[in-house]
Amino acid sequence: MPCQESSPGQQEEPCSRARRALDIGRAPALLTTLLRGQTGSGGLWRPLKLLACAELHPLLRKPRSSEEQNECLVNHKAHHFQVHTFRAPHWCKYCANIIWGKVAQGQKCADCGLRVHTGCVRLTRRDCRPPLTLTQEVYGCDLTTLVKAEDRVRPLVVETYIHEIEARGLRCEGLYRVSGSSDRIEALRMAFNSDAASGTRSAQSCEDVHALAGALKLFLRELPIPLIPFSLYQRTIDAVRSPVLEDRVILLYAVLRHLPPTHYETLRFLIVHLRRVSDHEAENLMGAANLSIVFGPTLMRPLSQDPLVVLNNISSQRLVVHLLIEHQKVFF
Repeated sequence: MPCQESSPGQQEEPCSRARRALDIGRAPALLTTLLRGQTGSGGLWRPLKLLACAELHPLLRKPRSSEEQNECLVNHKAHHFQVHTFRAPHWCKYCANIIWGKVAQGQKCADCGLRVHTGCVRLTRRDCRPPLTLTQEVYGCDLTTLVKAEDRVRPLVVETYIHEIEARGLRCEGLYRVSGSSDRIEALRMAFNSDAASGTRSAQSCEDVHALAGALKLFLRELPIPLIPFSLYQRTIDAVRSPVLEDRVILLYAVLRHLPPTHYETLRFLIVHLRRVSDHEAENLMGAANLSIVFGPTLMRPLSQDPLVVLNNISSQRLVVHLLIEHQKVFF
C-alpha cells in the first residue's frame, strides 16, 4: 500500500522520509516494503543499489552505452569572468564582433583567458577549459579546474599516489595513520607542482609508503573546495545523525547525487581504495573506523572555522567516512 501522509501530531513513517530525501516523487514499492520491515534487513543493500534510476544523478546509475558514460563524466565548469581593460583590439569569442572602448571594454575569464563582451557573459557556455600552463600549482588548485586542465576524469596526482600505495603498501602497518617524512612529502609536492612527469617519477621512486600517503592527504586537505563541498557539508552531517541505519544510508545516498561530477568521481575512486585498505586490516591495522578518524576532517570541513562547530561535528564527519567505506558498493 502507498505511504500515508503523516498528520502534524503523528510520527512520520520512514518511507515518507526516504521519499522526501530522494526527491523522486514516490519511493519505489520495494524500498517502502523494506523500510516497513516486511523483509529481512540483510536484503537492504541490493535493493538500495536499484534506486539509481534515471531521475538520479547520472553518475549514480549504470550508463546504457559508452557514449552516455562519457557524457556523465563531463565536468561543466563555469567561467570566472572579470571586468578587463584590453590594451589592444580584441574580438568577442562568443559573437565574433570587436570589443569597443578605451577602458573596461569587456570581461575576461581568469582561468582560461576567454574574452567576451559584458553582454555576452550570460550567453557563454559553461565550458571553461583552462590550459595546463595557466594552472600554476597542482596542490591548492580547484579540483574541477585541475581536472579540466589535465583533460581527465580525476586528478593525476590522486591516481598516481593510490596506484603506488596499492602496489606496495596495502599491508604496511599504520597506513595513513603513521606520519611520513616531511622532507619527502614536500619533495613530492614540489615535483607535482613542477610538472606531471616529474611528479609521477618522484612517486614511483619514493620508497616511503607513508610519505606517499601523507602527500595524498596533503593534496586533499589543501583543496580550496573540499571533496565534499561546503555547500553540502551540513546536509551530509544531518544525513548521518539519523538514529536508524537505513535512513542514514538513504539520506547520504541522496546527498551524494548532488556532488559535482569531478568531486563525485574522485571521491568514488578514493573510497574504493580505502575499502581495499580496510580489507587488509589484519595486517595494516587500518579498518574503516581508523580510516574514518584520519579522513573525516580531510574530506569535509565547514565553511565556518568556529572551533565549537568543528568540535561538535567531528564524530559525524567520522561516521560519514565510515559509512562510505563500509557500504562502498551501495554508494558507488
